[in-house]
Amino acid sequence: MYNDRQSKAYGLNASLVYAPNKGLFKGLSMRLQAATNASANKTDEYRPQFEVYNFARTGSNLLMYRDSVIGNPIIINGGDNSRLSLSQDQGQSFRMFLTLTYSRSIGRHDFNIMAGGEESRSKSAGIGYYYSNQQIADQPYFWAFNPLPTANTPSVTRSGKRSFFGNFNYTYAGKYTLEGTARLDASSNFAVPKMWGVFPRVGASWVVSSEPFFKNHAPSFINYARLRANIGITGEDRINANLWRERYKINVGSYLFNEQNLAGLRPEIYPNPNITWEKNRTFNFGADLTLFNNHLTVGFEAFTTKNYDVFDKGNDQNFPMYAGFMARW
Repeated sequence: MYNDRQSKAYGLNASLVYAPNKGLFKGLSMRLQAATNASANKTDEYRPQFEVYNFARTGSNLLMYRDSVIGNPIIINGGDNSRLSLSQDQGQSFRMFLTLTYSRSIGRHDFNIMAGGEESRSKSAGIGYYYSNQQIADQPYFWAFNPLPTANTPSVTRSGKRSFFGNFNYTYAGKYTLEGTARLDASSNFAVPKMWGVFPRVGASWVVSSEPFFKNHAPSFINYARLRANIGITGEDRINANLWRERYKINVGSYLFNEQNLAGLRPEIYPNPNITWEKNRTFNFGADLTLFNNHLTVGFEAFTTKNYDVFDKGNDQNFPMYAGFMARW
């Protein structure tokens, strides 16, 4: 028996950064990055036929084996016991993103603005087949087997994602901070009408210990105090691909016509074009304290979260098995 696997892969990554430190565009930073990688694999596997011997037994319960053989050895041959398998697959992915960041401080005002976009794509394909029912022993070549190979189901996958995003952060006098983030994402895991999702977030914080009234009335052992809160929505597209698309499988000999078994198609899944981004809405409130000459730090967190538009495969239980498909609702 042997298993011979050959693999090839490469990866490229390049980036370009532009960040002037003077002039009109001082504070601006631009970053462009692109990466790609690819791989290819080829596997050959041979499982030879083998012999099974029946040894004589001894003892009152015939549980002890002797060194003599009863009859002729049985040659295990044919089917999956002896096969020559050949398979190969390849994949490729690409990712590119661009970000623009601008930061400035003007008097008591500090702000940072960021905007960008990202796109990623990947694809893969694989196929395999095997020869069985070996005719000539100890020959790991296709001509030593039944000349008709059995093909495995080929696989082809494609996926893509496109995103636009932005972020801003504004601070006044080092005490009041307002920040926000927004994303616009599209995923090939959903049908076109449900492909895009919008996910905003906004937050604010207040350094209470910087206020005059706090310094005049708060206990002296409190060195720093800050309150913060944020609310936002995030999205996930981690589901199986193409659940929104009709798919069929070929059944060999699925029906009889004129005394011949002919191939036919059967639905693999019942598509659901309404599948969309799974969303998570979170509200968070927190407080940070530094005490006793900065020797002790205390944090407090309170939050609520809610998931909705969650994808559930459990609807299969609403249909009997003889329906012949899986529901993706």
